[in-house]
Amino acid sequence: MGSKIALGILLVLLLCRTSEQVSDGTSEQEQRAWELHVMVKTLECQLRYAGTYEPNKTDLCNATFDNITCWPPSPAGVLVHMPCPAELRGHRYDTTDNVTKLCRSNGTWARIADYGSCHEIVAIKNETENALSRRWHFKAALLLNDIGHSVSLVCLSIALILFLYLKSIRCTRNNIHLNLILTFILKNTTWFIMKSVVTERHTSNDWVCRTVVTLFNYFKVTNFFWMFVEGLYLYIMIAHAYGTEKVKFWIYILIGWCIPIVLVLIWAVVKLLLQNDQCWIADGGSSYLTTSSSTVPRFSYSWRIVSSLEISWSFWYRNSKRTLPERPGTTA
Repeated sequence: MGSKIALGILLVLLLCRTSEQVSDGTSEQEQRAWELHVMVKTLECQLRYAGTYEPNKTDLCNATFDNITCWPPSPAGVLVHMPCPAELRGHRYDTTDNVTKLCRSNGTWARIADYGSCHEIVAIKNETENALSRRWHFKAALLLNDIGHSVSLVCLSIALILFLYLKSIRCTRNNIHLNLILTFILKNTTWFIMKSVVTERHTSNDWVCRTVVTLFNYFKVTNFFWMFVEGLYLYIMIAHAYGTEKVKFWIYILIGWCIPIVLVLIWAVVKLLLQNDQCWIADGGSSYLTTSSSTVPRFSYSWRIVSSLEISWSFWYRNSKRTLPERPGTTA
């Protein structure tokens, strides 16, 4: 009991001395502060197990502190396991891992403990700051997304009203513009509906949710197909100056509104048979808020690129044949 009190008094004195050294803050005192820290931890370790065992026995290793871990008194010939330190010199470690040290058969500890299985983890402060930063950026991206869709929807609605009201400008070209604007409006409107119906984790899989997602994909595909119709009409108007009136408008309707129905129906059947879960949005675990919700829009991107390249090539080829002068000396 007396030794325990003496150790306690010495520990208090060392703690006071350590606080003085640390508060000094100079680089010369850092090493001395660390040495005092080790002495304090050593006394704490001995004080923790004082009176619980008989020291200096050959069949028992005494309690000891190896500058990192306090090892309890242990039987000789045993490999002792202790949790990795939670923190060491500003670095955090995973305490679910273990550090080992051998208590030799003669009652002495091995000189070095095995800390090889201890892994450093990110400090809680940095981890929290990173999580908050990611959350803030995600919310900001969602807000900008909503603002962009809203502004686009308002402007498109005004344009649609003007096209419908000004009957004097009705023609095939403007009717194509009107249908393209309508696909944008329907796509943006369905996007807002889908955002309110579909949960973030896509846990819902009822028919309402799947119907909204299917409609969103359909309007998204029609949007790209009406872009193709715009390019097709422009191609016919330039390459065949008098051929635009020969193409009936119902053909453009068929391309812009009917072909996407076939593609989306095929996609819906495949989803129903092979991946009928998570509201038909699951695609590599990505969220509908940040990525495409299905492979149909991706196909539309490819269709748009191929069509644009084909039309551009046709324009260049035909115009080059019309404008290139004949070489001097050539005859017909």
